[in-house]
Amino acid sequence: MNPLPPHVHLLPPACPCLPPLLRLRRPHHVRRNACPEEGKEFEGDPAEAIDEDRTGALPDALLHHVLSFLPAEEAVRTCVLAWRWRHLWKSAPGLRIGCLRDYEWVSVPALRRFVDRLLILRGASPLDTCELRIGDFPEDDDEDHVNCWFRYAIACGVRVLALHVERNNYHDPWLWLDDLPLVSQHLTTLELHCVRCDDSFLDFASCPALEHLKFEYCCFSWSTKISSESAKSLSITDSPFSHSSQLHIHAPNLVSLHLDDFWGRTPVLESMPFLVEAYVRVTVDCVDCCDKLLLCDAGQDCPCEYCSGNIGNGSVLLKGLSRARKLVLISKPQMFIFKRDLRWCPTFSMLKTLLLNDYWCVPGDHRALACILEHSPVLEKLTLQLFSEGPDHKMEMKGTLSSMKRSSVISEHLKIVEIKCEAVDERVYKVLKFLCTFNIMDWKPVPALKFLSTNSELIVPFSILYSLQLLTRVAGRVMWYSGPARLTPRTHQNAWLSVHSSLASFMVVMFDGMPAHKRGKEDEGVPVEIGEEDRISALPDELLHHVLSLVPAEEAVRTCVLAQRWRHLWMSAPGLHIGCLHNNEPMSVAELRMFVDRLFLLRGDSPLDTCKLRIGDFANNDGDEDSVNLWFRRAVACKVRELTLHIEPNNYLLDPWLPLVDLPLVSQYLTRLKLHCVQCDENFLDFASCVALEHLEFDYCDLSWAVNISSGSIKSLSITDSAFQVDNQRVRIYAPNLVSLHLDQLWGRTPILENMPSLVEAFVGVDLDCKDCCHRLCVTGQDCSEYCDSRNTSNGSSVLLKGLSKARKLMLVSEPRMLSTSVLDIVDRYYLEKP
Repeated sequence: MNPLPPHVHLLPPACPCLPPLLRLRRPHHVRRNACPEEGKEFEGDPAEAIDEDRTGALPDALLHHVLSFLPAEEAVRTCVLAWRWRHLWKSAPGLRIGCLRDYEWVSVPALRRFVDRLLILRGASPLDTCELRIGDFPEDDDEDHVNCWFRYAIACGVRVLALHVERNNYHDPWLWLDDLPLVSQHLTTLELHCVRCDDSFLDFASCPALEHLKFEYCCFSWSTKISSESAKSLSITDSPFSHSSQLHIHAPNLVSLHLDDFWGRTPVLESMPFLVEAYVRVTVDCVDCCDKLLLCDAGQDCPCEYCSGNIGNGSVLLKGLSRARKLVLISKPQMFIFKRDLRWCPTFSMLKTLLLNDYWCVPGDHRALACILEHSPVLEKLTLQLFSEGPDHKMEMKGTLSSMKRSSVISEHLKIVEIKCEAVDERVYKVLKFLCTFNIMDWKPVPALKFLSTNSELIVPFSILYSLQLLTRVAGRVMWYSGPARLTPRTHQNAWLSVHSSLASFMVVMFDGMPAHKRGKEDEGVPVEIGEEDRISALPDELLHHVLSLVPAEEAVRTCVLAQRWRHLWMSAPGLHIGCLHNNEPMSVAELRMFVDRLFLLRGDSPLDTCKLRIGDFANNDGDEDSVNLWFRRAVACKVRELTLHIEPNNYLLDPWLPLVDLPLVSQYLTRLKLHCVQCDENFLDFASCVALEHLEFDYCDLSWAVNISSGSIKSLSITDSAFQVDNQRVRIYAPNLVSLHLDQLWGRTPILENMPSLVEAFVGVDLDCKDCCHRLCVTGQDCSEYCDSRNTSNGSSVLLKGLSKARKLMLVSEPRMLSTSVLDIVDRYYLEKP
C-alpha cells in the first residue's frame, strides 16, 4: 500500500481515532494543488508486490460482525485499510465506546469530541449491541452528553445496551439518567452501573421486548416503583433504595430474581407467578433492622412495632417469592424483614431447592426454620449455610432421611439436607440436633475432603458414613472424628479439629420532553384549565412539518412540549434553520455545539429538504472547524436539496475563512448550494458527484488554493467578493451547462471561463482588488509589455470573452487599468463570435 502523499497530513496521535473526513489536513506552507507527477511514485515508496487481501475479500456481514467486537476507536481506524473499508465501520451492528483499555476509564470530556462525531457519522444505522464505559464526568454538561449517547443507542434499535459509569469520589457519585421512559420495540437486555434512575425511567411499559434487567451500584433513592411486564430476569446489587418509603417491584413474568447488598428499605415484591429461581440477601446496609433482636433470649420475640409487624400491611418479600422453585434466603441476625414476613408466611407450593443461612437457625430458636419447612410441601433439597460466609466452606456434609421415620410436618419429597460451615461447634451441633427431630440421621462428607488439625492431618475415607453419634466431647470442646484414621498428637489440645475443602467454584434536557427534575419531589403543578379546541394540532402532519420547517431549529424543538402529538414532529420536519434564532446575532460554534450535536443525533436519518447553517465566531484550535464540517456533511447525508452555510467573518483570526474538508460532495439530491466565508480546496470544488446540483453561490469565499471549479450540471453560478490565486496560475471554471453567470469583486487573478454553450446571461465586474491590472494603462492609455502583452498572458488564449461568447445578455464592468477587460477584449477579438 502506498504511503500518504507528502501534501496530506493526519492529525496528531491525540486524535488518531477520528475518521478521515475530519483528519485530512495540509500544512499551510505547501501549495494546495501540489501533487506528484502522473506515473511517478512518491519518494521512498517500495515497488514491491503486495500479498492478496484475503480479509478484505470476506463478505460485509462477516466483517461487520468482527468490527462489532472491537472498541469503537479501533473500528473507526479500519477506514484507512482500503477503499472498501472506508465506510464499513458505520454499519457495524456493535458499538463499544470507552473500551479501548480495560483498566483505564476515560472521562466524558476526553470522549466527547470523538463520540459526538462518531454517532453523527453513523447516522441511524441499526445497532445490535452497545456498551458505554464512562469515567469521570466533572463538567456541568457531561451528564447531558452521556444521556444523549444513551438515547441515541435506543433510537438505533439496539438490542443489548450496557452503560457502565466509574465510581468516583464525588459527594453524589451517580450519573443522573433523564427521567423519561425508554421507548423501544427492540431492546432485550439493559445493564446499568453507577447511575441514578427515577420513576418515569423505571417504567418499562414501552419496551415490550425487554427481558433482562441488571442494576449494579445504582441509586433508587427517589424511586417508588420498577415496572416491567416483559422482564424475565432482574438483578439489583449494591444499590441504595429510599430510607423513608419502600420501592415496589412489579414484574409478573419474572423468571429469575437477584437482590443482593441493597441499602435503605427493603423493596416490596409483587406477585411473580412464573418465578423459577431467586436469590435474596439482606445485609447490614438495609435499614429494616432492630438491634434488640441480638439481645432477645432464645424463643422470645422483639416487642417493637417494626419486628411485631404493626408497621405496614402484609408480606414484603416472601409472598412475591412463593412461586419459586429454587430459593436462596440470606440475612444478618438483626434484620427483621424475613421473620416479620413469616407472620403472613405463604405456601411455597413449587419450591424444590432451598438455601438458608444461620439467620434461620438462631441457637435455641428454630421456629423460623420449622415454619418455612412446614410451608414447603414439595421441597426436595435443603441447604443450610451455617456461620460461614462462603463461597468456599471448610466443611460440607450431607444428610439423608429415612423414609420409614419421616416427620409428617416436612415435605415427603425431601431427600437431601446439606450443611456448610467452618467447623462443627456447639451452634452447628444444636442445628444438627434439631434436624434429628425430623429423622435426618445419616451424614457423609463431600468427596475429597481433608480433616485438618493445627500441625497434623487426619485423612478420613469419604466412603465412611458419619452419624450424630460420632460427636463426642473432648476437653469441653466438640470434636468430630472417625474410626480408621491416624491422629498425631497436637500441640494445642483445645484447638478445633475441623473439615477443610479446597472446592473450586461470575440529556439534562432531552428534546422529546421537558427537563427532568434533578432532586427532591416534583414541583406541585398548577391545574391546567380546559380551553378551546386545539385546531392547530388537528392539522395534518405534512402541513405541521411545513410550518416547523420555516422556524428556527430552537423554536421547532420547543414545540415538543405542546402536546403528545407534537413530541416527535420536529424530528421529521423537512427544513432545518440552525443559528437563525436571532437574525442579527449569530451564535458562536461553542454556543451551538451542544444543541446541534444532539439535534442531529436525535433526528437520525430523517430526510431534509432545506438546511441553513448560520455560524458566528469559531476557534481553529478547539474543534470548532471540525464541528461545522460535521454538521455540513450530516445535512448532505440527510439528502438535503437546498443547503446554505453562512459563516460570519471572524475578526479575531488572521485567516477569517472557515476551511471546509477537502473531500468531494456526494449527493444525488443536492440542487442548490450557498457558501459564505468558507475556504474551498480542489477536491471539494469538483461537483461531479452532485448530479442534481443546478445553483451554486460563493460569497466572500477563499478559492485561492483551487485550480478548477467543475460541474457538469450547474445552471447558475455566482462568485462575489471572493479570493482567487495571486500568482501566475488561474482558476478554470468548467460548467458546460451554465445558463447564468455572475462574477463580481474578485480578488487575485481573473478566472478562465471555459466553453459555456448554453449561457444566456452573464455579469462580470472587475475592480481594483483584481491583480490583472497595469498602472500604465491609466497614465498613457498605451499598451505595455509584460502583462499587457497578449503573448505573456495565459499563453495567448482567452480568459473571459471566449467563455462568454454564447451569452444573449452581457454586462461587463471594469476599472480603467484592469487588464482583463480593457486589453484582453481586444486580444480576444479573434475568438469572439457574434452573439
